[in-house]
Amino acid sequence: MNLEDDLRALLADERLDVPVREGAEGVLVARAARRRRRRAVGAVAASTAVVLAVGGLATGLRVGGSEPAAPPAPHVVTVTVDPPPGYGPLRLGAEERAVRDSGLLGAPVDLPGGCRGYPAHDGGAVVASPDGVVVGVRLPQPGTTAAGIGAGSTTAELAAAYPGAAGLVVAMPGRPPWRYSFTAEAGLITAVELEMEDSPCDNR
Repeated sequence: MNLEDDLRALLADERLDVPVREGAEGVLVARAARRRRRRAVGAVAASTAVVLAVGGLATGLRVGGSEPAAPPAPHVVTVTVDPPPGYGPLRLGAEERAVRDSGLLGAPVDLPGGCRGYPAHDGGAVVASPDGVVVGVRLPQPGTTAAGIGAGSTTAELAAAYPGAAGLVVAMPGRPPWRYSFTAEAGLITAVELEMEDSPCDNR
């Protein structure tokens, strides 16, 4: 025999056959399936990372010529007309001592008739009667009434919002009886006050 015949005979020898263990075929199939799943998961993870990276880059960019997002609108104080009327803890009929102890007010100023005025730290003010009751509340500069009237509104807008207004005074329903008192200059509202009816104090 030559070398080629010897190799062919060796490969045909049954002693070279490796017996296959029962169930081995299923194990090999399962392993192959796991490898395919790992490759698929890896591909999805890689594509997701690319999408996230591109998305993150896009959010940090601004389209040429466009302006950045506008800042949030400033907070506007709106008077609460539910009894007792006012805003925050500054309300008509509140005890002067309780409002004073809240830390929201500055030093008092003596007013005619034994009344006291307190400037609020937010630009508003409080007026207390001689018997220690809040009878007047001035809204801070950005404050508005429930109908949206505040400093900077026109007297025409005031008349439209409150058809029953008597000039710059608007009587309001509720308890205690109270009213809006507006101050205007050159047709523009410059201040808004809440006053108890028949207040013994000059809130101005």
